[in-house]
Amino acid sequence: MLLSFAQFEREIAGERIRDKIAASKAKGMWMGGFVPLGYRVKNRKLVIDEEEAATVRMIFEWFLKVGSATLVARALNAEGVTSRRGKPIDKGFLYKLLNNRVYIGDAVHKGTAYPGEHEAILSLDLWNRAHSILQASPRVRARRTRTPEPALLKGLIFGPAGGAMSPTYTRKAGRLYRYYVSQSVLKLGPEPARSGASPLPRSKRRSWTSYAACSARRRLSCAPGAWRGN
Repeated sequence: MLLSFAQFEREIAGERIRDKIAASKAKGMWMGGFVPLGYRVKNRKLVIDEEEAATVRMIFEWFLKVGSATLVARALNAEGVTSRRGKPIDKGFLYKLLNNRVYIGDAVHKGTAYPGEHEAILSLDLWNRAHSILQASPRVRARRTRTPEPALLKGLIFGPAGGAMSPTYTRKAGRLYRYYVSQSVLKLGPEPARSGASPLPRSKRRSWTSYAACSARRRLSCAPGAWRGN
């Protein structure tokens, strides 16, 4: 009987504590627990840590640009950005951060958000734009980030020795130029003509020679229109 009364007392005490936490959360108060990146605790309240808050904003802005937590994690690791404990940032960490409503000034309790007492790090517009991307299926977002630009002539054009030409690109003066190059030219220089293959027309010999020479030297800054086989 004493054990039953003790168990009942523990349940009553636990229920009172849970009710107190829920009431405090509804008022927007910080009730302890894991402190999100970008904040620190002062006088039992969340205050912004400006250095970490800049990292949080950067993560959201990068996610808006690339639309992939995987790519953002790779970029952060390349920049040497780590978690508060010094561990590399992975997708799991990023998804928790991207879904944490604390960053827009909310206090969340059991899935319900209340206006918090702390200051927001992110604007509501930035949060909504990031979550419009998160609402898409992860597989759809992965296809968007992995799908290469179309190469319409891939598999249709060949070098003078019969080798297929691969699509590539270069940038000049801020513009993107796409063209095709023979991999054997990049590795070994100009390709020898196949036996029995018809020679190049005279009008194209000069353009092919200059193209092969610059490709052999791996100079991507050469004019992208050096080889224009029609």
